[in-house]
Amino acid sequence: MQRKPKTILFYSFKGGVGRTQLMLNVGKFLSEQKNKKVVLVDFDLYAPGLSYWLNNEVMDKKTKNEEFFLKYIIDFFSKNSDKEAEKNIFIKKMNSNLFLIPVYDMSNIIIYHKLLIDWTEYLYSLKQHVNEPLFDGYYTTGDVILEHIVNKITEQINTPIDYILFDARTGLTEISDLLFSNFIKLKIFISAYNKQNIEGTNSVLRLLSENNKEKHHILRILSMKPKINDKEIEKLKTMANLDQNISLKNKFVWHDIMEIDYIKELAIEDFDMWEKNEKTFENYKKQISNIANKIENIFEEYSLE
Repeated sequence: MQRKPKTILFYSFKGGVGRTQLMLNVGKFLSEQKNKKVVLVDFDLYAPGLSYWLNNEVMDKKTKNEEFFLKYIIDFFSKNSDKEAEKNIFIKKMNSNLFLIPVYDMSNIIIYHKLLIDWTEYLYSLKQHVNEPLFDGYYTTGDVILEHIVNKITEQINTPIDYILFDARTGLTEISDLLFSNFIKLKIFISAYNKQNIEGTNSVLRLLSENNKEKHHILRILSMKPKINDKEIEKLKTMANLDQNISLKNKFVWHDIMEIDYIKELAIEDFDMWEKNEKTFENYKKQISNIANKIENIFEEYSLE
């Protein structure tokens, strides 16, 4: 029996804080520098980021027995898959250790938009389905989605996977209950160094604390440090630190605050960053390695899987 992959959700209350960039490069570091098998799942269905890194030539390699991720979950969770043999999820192998699951072929925007409407309509009718066998024994829709997708990915790749990283939708949406899933073992919250980002994220943490079936493991990352005085920086960091809010901290397994730069030069170079030796990337690479090592230590210390 294969070991269970370690699951991590990357979440931000606001966009533009480097969440996808962070997830991608943590995944690359773990796969290339740590020799781990890593799957990146673009679960930002309404504003996919990772999916845009795949060109049409790559998308053309999808076989008739494969569906893009969005179409696959619509068919499975609306029971359309009963009409024919269940298809596989399209998974692109980026290198020997790194796999990417795009939301859809983003060049077909008309079909993609129609699928989003279908998915949203299904979610709105979800109350009609909650008593069906598919949902028995689960706390949230996110639990159902997560367990099936993890099992399906593991079955398809058919080799032990170390990590599955999920890029989550910004804010709170119909599908954001993946955020509340008790089956995701580590949740990484990324906030920019500003009051709006930090207070918004704190509000989401309070909401998450009210939906605990078990304590969620939380690691917080602050990004985009502004050029202001150290006193203001420390004030913002204190606002983000649950060590200053013990009653909320006690509802989680809290794993501290770390920092990451936002490197604009990486906007179109993410997949090649580790192969470059430019000084621009030196501090960023060090931060990525620190975060990846922290993640490994968390899973090892708490025996999470």
